[in-house]
Amino acid sequence: MFKHWRHVLQLFLAMTVTAGAGLPASAAPKIKIGNVAMAYTMHLDYLPGLAKEEGLDVEVVNFKSSADENLALATGTLDGGNVGALGVNVLLTKGIPVVIVAGTVRGGSGFVVAKSIRSLRDLQGKKVGATKGSTSEILAKYQLNKAGVAVNWVNLPHAQLSAAMAQGEIDAYAAGEPWASLAVSKGVGKSLPDFNIYDSPAGKVSGAFVLSQKLIHDDPQSAQKLVNALVKAVRLAQTKRDEYVRQVAGKLNISEEEVRVALTNAEITEQIKQPEWPGLTGMAKDLGYVQEIADYSKAFDLKMVDRATK
Repeated sequence: MFKHWRHVLQLFLAMTVTAGAGLPASAAPKIKIGNVAMAYTMHLDYLPGLAKEEGLDVEVVNFKSSADENLALATGTLDGGNVGALGVNVLLTKGIPVVIVAGTVRGGSGFVVAKSIRSLRDLQGKKVGATKGSTSEILAKYQLNKAGVAVNWVNLPHAQLSAAMAQGEIDAYAAGEPWASLAVSKGVGKSLPDFNIYDSPAGKVSGAFVLSQKLIHDDPQSAQKLVNALVKAVRLAQTKRDEYVRQVAGKLNISEEEVRVALTNAEITEQIKQPEWPGLTGMAKDLGYVQEIADYSKAFDLKMVDRATK
């Protein structure tokens, strides 16, 4: 009996070794990064390939909305992501353990009015569209309030705003790119020369690359390699602009010219200006979007991006 079980054990061990042949001794788990596809955020699609060069297995998960991405970050489904300013504030005030390690884009917000609108004052009492809680809505609302212009806000997804203006359902709208520039390039609307959507304490705040504290603490080497890959992705989008434009046009189903127009109002960059973030959330609190402002003195860890850019 003993010889029989010894033979079985030896056979099992032999099968185990054979089954494991050719596999890495300790395959690193896949790192999942979230994103929402916009004209200025799709350089994150380069991450899997560039991260592979760094020895990492990375998957970029594209979400239809920032809310969906934030939920995935909050539940631990993602290891990090490209997140907008208000979304970062929500994550931090809810105690979600994430850290801002780099920027992804600056700018990317626009404000468009119907051709019948000649000045900001003409919008008094009119309907203005925006995606609820978006950075572009907060920036535009701040400017209108500062000018003393009261409007009726209409909540619509970015992609539906231009059509709503063309059909006369709204008289102006605030949106991220390419949706703002599209209306101008197609002649649906126009920009107001005296309206600067970035003239606020938030400046050109837009997107941040956040990582989970767990990833940074448990595997700092992989976290650094991931930031290295992000910086390379930014450089690709900056230096191989034609390739990037073709990629965005195909994914968003818009023309290459429309992508180029949109990118004139957005800077793809890993750089980030820390004071703009509490500036934006302070405005958001004053406007009733949030009740709390995160402690941004502890929200940034930019050492990795500094090392990646040296």
